[in-house]
Amino acid sequence: MSKEAVEKFYEALENTEALRQQVKVITTEEELVKLGANHGYCFTKKDIAAANASYVPKSDKPLISIDCSESASDKGFPHAYHYEFKFSEIPGFEKIAEEVGKLKIKPDTVDIGLYEKSFWEANLKFADVSPADPEFQQRYLKSLRSYLDQGVASSQPEYAWSQFHLINLDRYVDHSLYDDYFRTKVKLIELLEEFFGAEIRFSGSLWYPPNAY
Repeated sequence: MSKEAVEKFYEALENTEALRQQVKVITTEEELVKLGANHGYCFTKKDIAAANASYVPKSDKPLISIDCSESASDKGFPHAYHYEFKFSEIPGFEKIAEEVGKLKIKPDTVDIGLYEKSFWEANLKFADVSPADPEFQQRYLKSLRSYLDQGVASSQPEYAWSQFHLINLDRYVDHSLYDDYFRTKVKLIELLEEFFGAEIRFSGSLWYPPNAY
């Protein structure tokens, strides 16, 4: 395992269309490590960081879009607005809707017991409080600290933090459903690109457990 393995993977990525298509659905470093291993390139998240600090791609276009510490708004980019259509309202979306349904998985590597242990009814109710409320800031800071009050270490998964219960499916790659899930993402990107006539990249999948907020 080394940053050289990452660089060789990046070189293969720049020269292989099928691999570039698969990378469009990658949203986390865990998935990138898994994809590299599937193609014979063994590296870690630390190796990725080391390679990214020195690797110079052939094109100005980014090879991979994964988690970023800064939001688009912080960089002065335009804000994104959206309207949610029902798939049934869009002619030609039948196959796309079928593939989207296959993304609704529940990895057995997610500890629902740990999630339930960290659940606070008060935090769920707080989700309905307006930021304009005079008590909002105080309650917000208390929510951020609440997982420490329960003795849950910050190194635990995100769903163990009582202030954030959504589960990012792309962070869980070591379970029996992941390979089919990944293939579905790749197929979905192909269908969407064919439908819209433009490049599409996957932005992530969030699982909302019961009473998640």
